[in-house]
Amino acid sequence: MTLFEHGHIAWPLFAALVYSALVFLGADLAWRCIRLPVQRLAVCVLLVWLGGLLVIGLVS
Repeated sequence: MTLFEHGHIAWPLFAALVYSALVFLGADLAWRCIRLPVQRLAVCVLLVWLGGLLVIGLVS
């Protein structure tokens, strides 16, 4: 699978972009409602998640 098929963005990539945007919107809302220790935990989880996305992107 390539990033673009027949001049259009591939559906799996499009779905990943949409779901990522929804996650970021939810994370922004949560970020405004939580305290500092929980924010540090959230940053760690986010870094692991982004690392996973990077690994998946490099492998596929």
